[in-house]
This record gives sequence, structure tokens and C-alpha cells, in this order.
Amino acid sequence: MKRKSYSKINLTLDIIKKREDGYHELKTIMLPLELHDEMEFTINNSGKTIIETIIGPKIENNENIIYKTVELMRSLNKFNEGINVKINKHIPLQSGLGGGSSNAATTINVVNELLQLDLKYKDKLCIAKQVGADVPFFLTNKTAIVEGIGEKVTPIKSIKAQVLLVKPKEGINTKKAYEMYGFVGGDHGNFDEVIEAYNKDDLSSLGERVYNSLERAAFKIESNIEILKNELLKENCEVVLMSGSGSTIFVMSKNIDKINQLKEKYQNKGYQTITTEVKYEKRK
Repeated sequence: MKRKSYSKINLTLDIIKKREDGYHELKTIMLPLELHDEMEFTINNSGKTIIETIIGPKIENNENIIYKTVELMRSLNKFNEGINVKINKHIPLQSGLGGGSSNAATTINVVNELLQLDLKYKDKLCIAKQVGADVPFFLTNKTAIVEGIGEKVTPIKSIKAQVLLVKPKEGINTKKAYEMYGFVGGDHGNFDEVIEAYNKDDLSSLGERVYNSLERAAFKIESNIEILKNELLKENCEVVLMSGSGSTIFVMSKNIDKINQLKEKYQNKGYQTITTEVKYEKRK
């Protein structure tokens, strides 16, 4: 079975509080992007999970979220079949674009189908919550408000927009970003105003209101990210913000020519640049 494993951006990320168990409660708007990894799943007779990276960096099993997801499903559902996973990685690592979480969610959905486990959404959600905070969102991969520790996913309307992703060479480890947040804090805005501007499809108004509570922490870890964001803010685009825990800064615009112009400009400056668009789905 072949599947696309999509990326995301956070159009505002607000850290509400740190819980007693150490997890942070958040409130964020997640937009799926057309940028995706390609995954292929087959059954093998070895009883083992075998992951082959065709394009992109190889990650050892003990650190590989796909491997961990399959083995968690194996322990919970008691299957003996081996699973082969081939992956073409196009979503950058440590970028704040959710590549690993998306791969995990795709794995949950496909292994369920491949082995006919008959897992309902609540069963898959239970697995997803154990794997990572962004994984529940990717189970359905629709634009949504995400709350709690990622388990509360409320779909909202999609918007059409072009997106430029600009990533410095440095990546950001999510755990380290949250640890740094504990020391330096972060910005908090008015989430309701963000939603109001979003619902009006007013990117200019949206750009004046969006915020990311993890930016200050990421900037402290890698100052180049702050330099990049400040440069992009001078380009007079509608929305400029860091996605997730970084290190990607994204630009949203309705103007494809502007997006393409900036892609070339920042690529020439040595940044990794990717043009994509919001994965639009018309609500029924």
C-alpha cells in the first residue's frame, strides 16, 4: 500500500500551561500542506519491522518514530506479521513541519488497513496520543484547532493560500524547545482574534495577529532563526511565522509570483526553500 504523508504548519501556537505530568497544554491552528513524504507498506514473513529510507537521512530503529509506532501497535493488537516500510523523505527533519508525526499517523492508518485490525478512530487516537502530540491531528489530516496535549482535534474550514517554507541549516529539537520555554517564556496573543481573521479569509489581518509561544525559545537556541524571520518580515508578505518548535519560518500569501520570487532569493542566500500550498478541502 502506498500513501502520501503530509506536512503541516501552525498558524498560531499558544502554550496554555505546563501540567503536573510535565506535558504542556496548547492551543493551535494546524493547516495541512501539500508537501509530503511517500510511504509504501507491505507484509513480510520475518515478523520484524523493516524500514528502508530510499530518499532522505536514515534513522536507526531505536529513534525511528515509524518503528516505534508499528511496535506499539504490535504490543497492543498482538499481531505477528512483519511490516516493511519504504519511505521517500521530502519533509525536512527538525523543521516544525510535523514530518515524523505525520509518518506515525500514516503508519497507524495503513497498518490498521493492511492487517485488517478493524481499529475505530478512538482506538487509533489512543495509539496516536502515546506516540506524539501532533500525531492525532494527522490521523484525519484536515485543518483544525488542536488543544490539550494534541488529542482534542476540532476541524475548521480550509483556506486557499500559497506557502513558502524557509529553513535554516540548523534544526530544533522539540524537547529542547519546550525546555528552553521553561526558562525564557513566550509570547501570547488573542486566539479569538486570530480565528476571526482566519474565518474572514483576511491574510493581512491574520498576519498582524498570529503568534507562536515557542519562537522566543527557538530564537534563544538558534539566533539565525530570528534573523531569518526579521528578514522575511521586511518582504511585506501577509503572514510570516515560525511553524511548531522550528526551525522553519513560513510565508503565506495569495500572490504566487511573490512566493516564487522569495523562494529564489532565499535559496540564493543558502536557506532550504520549498514552495507548496495549503491542502484545501471544501467543506460539505
